[in-house]
Amino acid sequence: MFIFPLGTIAGIFLFLITVMTSPGRKIYKITNKKIIAPFFEISFEDIESYKRNGNSISFKTKYKDYSTDDLQDIDTFFKALTDQKPILDNSI
Repeated sequence: MFIFPLGTIAGIFLFLITVMTSPGRKIYKITNKKIIAPFFEISFEDIESYKRNGNSISFKTKYKDYSTDDLQDIDTFFKALTDQKPILDNSI
């Protein structure tokens, strides 16, 4: 009698953990001053150079190089970069 509810609760719990930790589509938030991602937050002022290839982007800061394959709103990202820093190298 108690096995079914415990198994159901455990199954739901495992499903939620799987969904929350899956490497699926990442969520990025782009503001007028920075990009916020699951594992990093970068101010546009810190970006030294960038390169776009389709829907992926690579950009370099003085501390680290970053690359993303699924930036959801890449055009907004580039517009924000251009508005923030009119002159960028555009190559890595």
